Amino acid sequence: MKLFKKINLNFLLLIIVAVSFCFVFIFSNRKEEWFLYGAELMDFGYAISLSFLAALIFYFFQVYLPERRRKNIIKKNMESQYYYFKEKCINLFLSSLGESLDPVKVEELHDVKKFKTFFTEDKWYKVIDNFNDQSWKELLIELEILKDEISFVLNNIQIHDKNIFDLFKNISIAVGRLKYLSISDYGFGKELGFFIFEIFGGWSLVSGQRKNDIMKDVINKI
Repeated sequence: MKLFKKINLNFLLLIIVAVSFCFVFIFSNRKEEWFLYGAELMDFGYAISLSFLAALIFYFFQVYLPERRRKNIIKKNMESQYYYFKEKCINLFLSSLGESLDPVKVEELHDVKKFKTFFTEDKWYKVIDNFNDQSWKELLIELEILKDEISFVLNNIQIHDKNIFDLFKNISIAVGRLKYLSISDYGFGKELGFFIFEIFGGWSLVSGQRKNDIMKDVINKI
């Protein structure tokens, strides 16, 4: 990140130098006595500066803006897919408890604090115990969709932040592990519980309880 900022600063300095040189050249060109020495060098510097600025304008309109629009589209799509992923999973968890699927309650449970408060340890064990093959099948579908979306982001956007990249990869790995589990497996509840509370409840074995949804924070940084 520090290197990226340094590169941006150096690039900005080049733009300032190129623009300044063009102004100096245009102003000085009106006073030919300033060009008694080094006229050819000034002409060369002016040509280089103009070429640099022209290339910059071309890059901005033909590369940077289209890439930024593409990146924003991918980001918005990831935001939408993650929202619907949480909504559908929360519906499954509530159904497993026999709770009504109140849209207001579902929306509230998108919040990591409220999710963790509502799904106490006893309630979560009940969710796991009441899970059936159909519930697990539906959850796997949602997990696969999330994994595919993450893979799409990783394959189509250059991610320079190692923390973002690591989180996305870890989620993809976790989803891959869950896919090969069944409800009857001994480690089913443990694996599912850890993954759910890592994402939905904002809980991490490394950093403990987080205030914000880490996935939302990461998506906002893309």
